[in-house]
Amino acid sequence: QNPLFARACGFKSHLGHSVEEMVKRSGMETEMLFKSSRLVERRLRRASATLRDKNEELRMALDQYEALDDDANDKEVRALVAETPLAEHEHRESKRHREAMDQHIAALREEIVDLESEQDRLLDQLHK
Repeated sequence: QNPLFARACGFKSHLGHSVEEMVKRSGMETEMLFKSSRLVERRLRRASATLRDKNEELRMALDQYEALDDDANDKEVRALVAETPLAEHEHRESKRHREAMDQHIAALREEIVDLESEQDRLLDQLHK
């Protein structure tokens, strides 16, 4: 058999990194994960607060829509009975207000769906 060659480190192979370096690196990785999870938690709190605000805004908009709808229906009946240009103008104005509120409600609902998706994504990210 051929004898083994002696190396500067002897015959034992040393680890690529010292134990201190591995512990230090492990601590840094743990700290980075901790900071990352804190950032996700902060974003989650912000998304939850925004979602709560948007749901309240939607509730108020739905109440306003109901009042605008009643007003538009009343003015439509008046316009039919009165048959005057003024009554017709009031009906068209009231109808435009109701349609604008309808569009606002649709936009709020879309924002809420997006926020709920963001919240779900952040929860998944937090629990990985």
